[in-house]
Amino acid sequence: MACTNCGNGGDVQGYTVRFTQGSAEPTEMDLVLCPACAEEFSEEPGIELR
Repeated sequence: MACTNCGNGGDVQGYTVRFTQGSAEPTEMDLVLCPACAEEFSEEPGIELR
């Protein structure tokens, strides 16, 4: 499997990503992320990883 954000393979994990900024209703997506992208997403305001 490969990271759905950057395309790198290897050490990836599935997450439910919740976007809470910019709309009345949060949007959720299931993504597979590498550790670097997961860290980048978790540092962004309005994005939650589960």
